[in-house]
Amino acid sequence: MPTPCWRRCARRGYDAEGIAYSNGRVYIAFDGDSIGVDDDRVEVYANGERVRDAEFDLTLGRDPIDIAAGPNGTLYVLGGGAVFAYTNSGDPVSGAHFDLAADNGDPVAITYANGRFYIADDDADKVFAYTAEGQRAESQRSGQSEEIQ
Repeated sequence: MPTPCWRRCARRGYDAEGIAYSNGRVYIAFDGDSIGVDDDRVEVYANGERVRDAEFDLTLGRDPIDIAAGPNGTLYVLGGGAVFAYTNSGDPVSGAHFDLAADNGDPVAITYANGRFYIADDDADKVFAYTAEGQRAESQRSGQSEEIQ
């Protein structure tokens, strides 16, 4: 039986920061700072096997916190106070990144559902909602910025 990914990664010393599933593949974001290298990257797995030729370095938004699959299979990496978009092949998506709101200052997780990004914040104890274009989402009921406490 093959060694699970998280064990191989732990032996190399990388911190796995997030995991996403898109188009039949599992994408895992790694922060190289945990072993003193500037090598933040995404590893790719399919059918339980590592797909090395599909892996890519994170060239935008250093120090990943989490990763999510968004619309059209685009991958979104949370890190550095912003969200950065990559194609499944690792190419940055021009103009698709967005900065987080000032009160979303300690993000810990990102997911995408129902046309919105949801970003959990540890200090604020809230989940902030953003549109697919990166704007703060407004609640349909109140017209105020959507937050979940």
